[in-house]
Amino acid sequence: MKIFKTRRESWGAQFWTRPPAAAVATAAPPMRAGGGLLAVLWLLLLAVLAGGLLAHFHLPGAWLMGPLVVAALSAIRGKTRIDVPWLGYRAAQAIIGVALSFSVSVSSISVIRANWLPVSALVAGMLIFTVFNAWLLIRFSALDPATALLGTLPGGAGEMTAMSESLHADTRLVAVMQYTRVVLIVFTVTLVAHFFGNPVSLPAPGAAAAVAQPNAALHHWTLAAGAMSILCAVVGATIGIALRVPAGALIVPAFLGVAWQMLGHAPPAHWPEAVLALAYITFGLGIGARFEPSVVARLRTLAGPIVGTSALLLAGSAAMAWWLVRVLPQESMFSAYLAATPGGIDSVAAVATDLKADATLVLAVHFLRLMSVLVVGPPLVRALSGRLHRAGLRRAPVG
Repeated sequence: MKIFKTRRESWGAQFWTRPPAAAVATAAPPMRAGGGLLAVLWLLLLAVLAGGLLAHFHLPGAWLMGPLVVAALSAIRGKTRIDVPWLGYRAAQAIIGVALSFSVSVSSISVIRANWLPVSALVAGMLIFTVFNAWLLIRFSALDPATALLGTLPGGAGEMTAMSESLHADTRLVAVMQYTRVVLIVFTVTLVAHFFGNPVSLPAPGAAAAVAQPNAALHHWTLAAGAMSILCAVVGATIGIALRVPAGALIVPAFLGVAWQMLGHAPPAHWPEAVLALAYITFGLGIGARFEPSVVARLRTLAGPIVGTSALLLAGSAAMAWWLVRVLPQESMFSAYLAATPGGIDSVAAVATDLKADATLVLAVHFLRLMSVLVVGPPLVRALSGRLHRAGLRRAPVG
């Protein structure tokens, strides 16, 4: 059954409806009741339990990957399939966008100002190397430009997956590519820590929150701070959608939150954990519902290129970390590698704290890179897609 309204001509209808099928090749099929309401409730319960289990072990992207896997397995087996309403996607994007602004801190901005040239060169080098990796995927596999680029961009797995819907990329493949890299990062961080003398242990509970949100003391939920978070989300998403900014429901709220803090105001309140988890669950269920047997078969053929380019990207990160240590000799190789690694800011921040790396440098580089990806990513995807389309190399998304 349909759970979203019929498309209207006004821009406001974009909150409620999906784009036409021609505009988004990866649009999810309608909800199938499967075993009825009970089956849907059972699927939701399993999704929450899966996300909670991964979160218990402090795995990055737990609330996205848990529901995604549960929904994907259900869809592949022909069981219950949930189609998230378009309003749910917009709201989730806005919530994640505001959450991104929490990574800003005065110390991170100070580090960027004091070392603007090497930090900027590191960010630019990573973006250039990412485009090269995406070109390799497009050239030697059947991935379309938007999916290849968003699957390799170092902006955080959840954030890139959230942007992919608006940029007409295949969200299923973007999620798989991003989290394949997360797994590889975990192994490489362990190796780098071993060889450079940092003892490895699991991130302590709350470590990610303590570092990824440097202004934690100011992020407690008060009426005024909570109202500012909601205002940034609603106003930002409205502006982004009205002006047709690529992935505007995520990008504009993020920049509103950053701008508010840069003006000297107290940051918006951090979302309650349940609200942020619900946003990621929304994405996980929506993406998982799009998996079909044909997608699984396609992933088998893409496994080699995805793992290969992810490994190449990490090798490039190691080379850039070596260069950063030469330029900033006061930094350790481990801190430099964490700064250069293309992981999400929350998971990398947790590792930086637990392993006694320079968290300020790590967060400064990741924040600047994240903001750069949010600014450069959407127009880069469109430009690359248009260029390859004119050259006759563009491929349609899978599914």
